[in-house]
Amino acid sequence: PRLGSASSRWQNIYLSNQPNVSSDVRQKSLIQDIPKDLISELKEVNPKMYKQGTQWHFGYMAQDIERAIYKYALNKVGFKQAKNYVKEFAVLHKSESYMSLLYGEIAVLKEEETRKEIERLEDRIARLERLVYEK
Repeated sequence: PRLGSASSRWQNIYLSNQPNVSSDVRQKSLIQDIPKDLISELKEVNPKMYKQGTQWHFGYMAQDIERAIYKYALNKVGFKQAKNYVKEFAVLHKSESYMSLLYGEIAVLKEEETRKEIERLEDRIARLERLVYEK
């Protein structure tokens, strides 16, 4: 069952609790780490401040996410298949007129980007500490 559609969206949803999203491993297939190349492309996508209607909001532009995924797809599957490969990513939805994002998945991707950067910096600190303590 669905609430609304790409062209008929609900304006606001008020909940007393967080939504319960299916996440059981038994409902998933092809489980793998998020590719470093994809994280690298998404690193270039920055949140923006924008006005929608009469209010200011913060978020990502769907076209920026699409562009990053497309760049990743070009390297992964090549020019001929890139456009169709991008359509396989649920994070991005394209109707006839507008695009939308699954923000929960964007948060996971950005968390992975942050985690990788922390690992890189921890490794760098460890190497520097070894150099300092060896002297």
